Amino acid sequence: MMQQVRSSLNHIDRYPLSWRDIVACVAEFQRGVLECLAYMDYYQVIFPRCEKPSFPFPEFNQYWMGAFTTDHQIAEMLFRTGVPVWFVRHDDTVNNSTIINDIVLAHPPRGIVQAMYTDPATGTPKPFPLRYVGTDAPSRQRACRHHYKPEEMEAHAIFVSRVEPDQETPSLPSPQSAEESRKEHRKDRANSVQPYRMLRNRGNVQENRSKWIDLNHPLMPLRHILWVEALASAKSQKKDVSQAGMGAGYLFPEPASFVTPQSADTRGRYLANWLVLRPLWLGTRKVPPPLPKHWRAFLSSRPQDARNPSTGTHTGEIYKSALDFIGDILPDIAQGDTWSKDNKVSFRGTTVLLNPTTPALPDRLVQDVLWELSELCFRAELLSLDKFLAPAKWADEPLQREELYDSIFESPIIGGSWDGPLPERSFGLHHDDLHDATFLASVNSLRHLMTAWPRDGPPPVPVDNSMSEGRLKHGILQIMRFYVRRFFCHTGRPPVVPRSLPA
Repeated sequence: MMQQVRSSLNHIDRYPLSWRDIVACVAEFQRGVLECLAYMDYYQVIFPRCEKPSFPFPEFNQYWMGAFTTDHQIAEMLFRTGVPVWFVRHDDTVNNSTIINDIVLAHPPRGIVQAMYTDPATGTPKPFPLRYVGTDAPSRQRACRHHYKPEEMEAHAIFVSRVEPDQETPSLPSPQSAEESRKEHRKDRANSVQPYRMLRNRGNVQENRSKWIDLNHPLMPLRHILWVEALASAKSQKKDVSQAGMGAGYLFPEPASFVTPQSADTRGRYLANWLVLRPLWLGTRKVPPPLPKHWRAFLSSRPQDARNPSTGTHTGEIYKSALDFIGDILPDIAQGDTWSKDNKVSFRGTTVLLNPTTPALPDRLVQDVLWELSELCFRAELLSLDKFLAPAKWADEPLQREELYDSIFESPIIGGSWDGPLPERSFGLHHDDLHDATFLASVNSLRHLMTAWPRDGPPPVPVDNSMSEGRLKHGILQIMRFYVRRFFCHTGRPPVVPRSLPA
């Protein structure tokens, strides 16, 4: 036991340990020390009391863990030696003559963590190795006495790879210089060995999040509660992606990608670059549409990135492909923090002068931009899905099909024009009132459009104000869920759904 305690302490002192190795070695050290103390207590205190019982019996030692047993002889012996013991009896053995002082419910100690170990760097579950399963016995003791070897540690491969094979053996230094050398060696080892990957700068990347949850963020327009419920219920019922898919690209950048970066400068550059591209992109139809990684690469780019693309790395290739895909319509600028020529961006009659070093936009303007993006994404995705699922309708009756599609929205163009102000009131699918006439008309037009799509069961039923509150809400959710499921089935991702108009 003392050898294992010494071995655990040597591992902690000598080897470059990852967080998981540190936890395991410290736990082994603590267990070994406690086991040594337990053996000392047994031979010095418990065993003599078993050989020569004394009366009155000694008080139990509150610092001993104690034991549970179903054997009354073992319980009696431990009680006489002062060991905390719980005699476990079956309910059938407790009769009416048994004196019961109190009924105590067993609760697990609060200090015990009842969760799977999670890597602090990557966030992925990584459980500790399982040593033994079963009742307490000598086999359990032998299984738990595990001497950690260097090759079993996570950081061992990294440590070995950093040791040069052909190093000249130096002469023996003096004791003072040897101590200084050890200190320098520990410092170099701490600086050179990184058992886990360094965390990337998350200011330039999108946070890990579920796209089935409509993002709730102060800079985002308010979510529509029915669309939130439709996404949540469709997620629990989602099926496999169809083989004949449309692709997972976005014709317009995803609105949530503008607010997930933690850096305010990065968010400002995203928005500024989009407002520069917006008037040039609205009349463009790229097939297939860019993937999210290409959108993020462009939105975070600077003009000098296009002149000096870094190839040879995965990130550099993404930047290059994004600029090749989108850069043909961008203005010719030599350098700058954004793609704006004069550090000005405009949106529907509002012009903002950007700070050259820290581009930022007013919060209200950000909400307006993201609301329009949500609407653009929803309209483009709905139109693309309809043309994919009902090509015969567009081939035989293109004008009637386009009229049916336009009837879902207040106007074929958001706000009536691309430079005019946004609508001042909620209309159609953006309205929060289930009984609003424009909302029900838009929902029924959406249902009518989707009746031509292939489906497994009957189509959703029309909805009107004559229905009860529960039936009306259920019917609307059925229509919304049908759209979400069809879109996921053919793209492999949830759609961008409408949001409430900013107040």
